[in-house]
Amino acid sequence: MNVSEIGGRIVEYINSELLNGISVVNRDDDLLESGLVDSFAIMWLVAFVEEQAEIKIPPDDLVIQNFRTVSAIEKYLDTRAA
Repeated sequence: MNVSEIGGRIVEYINSELLNGISVVNRDDDLLESGLVDSFAIMWLVAFVEEQAEIKIPPDDLVIQNFRTVSAIEKYLDTRAA
């Protein structure tokens, strides 16, 4: 599965599972600053990304820059694939 497909699944996951349809997130929406996703939900999101990308994200990579937006997650996954 390519990074763009994973990004689409991440958007769907956030909208349906983390936001419960209350709001809609796009790839470039700031998940944390906007308050759409809290720190607890980020951990659920990390687990989902690991499952979808079939990787284990090391603790050193769990920084806000890698998970601020879905686009940032896609960029992070691109660097992991390289």
